[in-house]
Amino acid sequence: MQFKKDEEKLLKFLKFSPPVFTIFFSFLVIALIYIVNTYSFQQEIKKLRIDFINTNKNMVKNEVERVHSFITHQKAQTQTLLQQNIKENVNIAHNIIKQIYKQNKHLGEDVVKQLVKETLRDIRFNDGIGYFFILSHNTKMILHPIMPKLEDQSVSKIKDTNNKYLFQHMCDLMRTTNESYFQWYWYKPNNPNQEEKKVGFLKNIPELNWYIGSGYYMDDFEKNIQKNLFEYTPTIHFGNQGFIFIIGYNGVVLSHPNHALIGRNLYNIKDKHGKHFVQDMIKLAKNGEGFITHYAPGFSNNKESHKTSFVKGVNDWDFFIAAGYYDDELNEKIAQKKAILDEANDEYIFNLLVISVTITLILTAIAIYISKIVQNRFFKYKNKIAKEIKKNQEKDVLLAQQSKMAAMGEMIGNIAHQWRQPLSTITTAASGISLKHEFNDLNDKDFVNFTRIIDENARYLSETIDDFKEFFNPNKVKVQFDIEDAINRTLNIVSAQFTSHKIHIIKNIENRNIYCLENEIMQIIINILNNARDALDDNNIKNKLIFIDVYTTQKSLHIDITDNALGINEDIIERIFEPYFTTKFKSKGIGIGLYMCYEIITKHLKGHIHVENVEFEHESSIYKGAKFSISIPLKEIEQKD
Repeated sequence: MQFKKDEEKLLKFLKFSPPVFTIFFSFLVIALIYIVNTYSFQQEIKKLRIDFINTNKNMVKNEVERVHSFITHQKAQTQTLLQQNIKENVNIAHNIIKQIYKQNKHLGEDVVKQLVKETLRDIRFNDGIGYFFILSHNTKMILHPIMPKLEDQSVSKIKDTNNKYLFQHMCDLMRTTNESYFQWYWYKPNNPNQEEKKVGFLKNIPELNWYIGSGYYMDDFEKNIQKNLFEYTPTIHFGNQGFIFIIGYNGVVLSHPNHALIGRNLYNIKDKHGKHFVQDMIKLAKNGEGFITHYAPGFSNNKESHKTSFVKGVNDWDFFIAAGYYDDELNEKIAQKKAILDEANDEYIFNLLVISVTITLILTAIAIYISKIVQNRFFKYKNKIAKEIKKNQEKDVLLAQQSKMAAMGEMIGNIAHQWRQPLSTITTAASGISLKHEFNDLNDKDFVNFTRIIDENARYLSETIDDFKEFFNPNKVKVQFDIEDAINRTLNIVSAQFTSHKIHIIKNIENRNIYCLENEIMQIIINILNNARDALDDNNIKNKLIFIDVYTTQKSLHIDITDNALGINEDIIERIFEPYFTTKFKSKGIGIGLYMCYEIITKHLKGHIHVENVEFEHESSIYKGAKFSISIPLKEIEQKD
């Protein structure tokens, strides 16, 4: 009787324990998942906050330091730059006089002199402040547009503010030289009670017994440098919302991307907590540099947000440079992370509940039906099955992880190889803009050219990601395009690199419309050109040449790319299309570029690529180098009806 009771208890246990345990463990797993996810979320947020603060602090500080270094350099070079500026303008005027003399000397010296005076009288430079004066060898003022009453009079007795005979000193100095710098102190026209340092340059005109000269006040030149700085800094952008702004120690905004703020005095402005943050910035800047937190309107809206700014003072010029970042971006990232976590938790809970209910119903039915016949075997088979399931799951996870990591590694390697050169081009172009600007040599044409190069390379970086994402997708879309246009655009992308390396590319292209994957053709050409460029640099070739020849035969399109980099070592020439085979340092590549060319040409285009060392003649000189020959069947690149 007792045995039967025990048996009934056992049977009841077998019937009801599976669903009960299933429900219990389901809720336990749900709780554990929630706790683990919440803990992971808190750790991610902590790390995200630290990384965000450190990254943005370093970013804004580096940007401010860069502008401050530029200002320091400009200040140190002020007199040198001013002397160069004046000399350039005097040389221009000198050339004008020589041309007038050359073209009109047959009319007589008096006519030539009158033409020179009429021509130079109204010429102004440096925002209309700079002008030219002409002094005769015997200290007679020939031309002075600002003080015409001095013209045709002796100025040998005129003294500067240091009681020195100014023009007599100039003539004495020029008797032993053909041109010379000089400096003196003079009263400014708009402030006759204040003397300022003036820098000048004088050049001899022996044909007319004249000296042509010009002078410029140092403080006017410094103000011009500051003006250029204030116009330049609003164009500096970094991160998502980063920008540079400059405020004077009197609180007046001198430079800001929001032009409505320029000229506005913010000295007494308060944030929403009543903090005079501009005054705090001025105090911090006067003592050097540092970070400050405050609330400020967002750049794209008027809502005040928490902001951290780095300020650095320029005490000689009574203003500070600053840049900051908003915490809005961090809060948005935290909100996005939390939304992802909530969605994941909801999905886990829902799936577990569905699974729990399903398993409970199934196990209950099975337990009732087979409790009498499988109770002795149940635990044995359950343990065995559980072990097999666990073993298979571990194996599946391992295989999936290996496959995922292999694919990810290859993708990252390819992207890194493709990105390296465009990023270098962007850096080179940006440095070119900065360098030309620092030396006042940046003109509109240069600016447009450099920004075009940066834009094209940036778009190419984006297109590279899309191209690699779809690279092994058989549904890539072919397009109709001109092969010459594709090659020209490819060369435009890499032009900065090859120009900086003094590499001359010679094209001989038979244009043809083809129907193909355009990005892959460009990728092939770029990879081969990059290898040629590296070989030319490594072998220290002086006259660096690359030839691109495109022509068609009856059945194929041919692209030949030849360099004069002395060729490829015969011991390795057969291996250069192998994956990860490279003779370069890791900083120049991982040996995947030519392999990708081989894969694209042979598998996607059903073509052939071959490399050989050749000798050839160009402009009566004999060269040796590597020749990459690509042939693509026309049937693969012609659009079908």
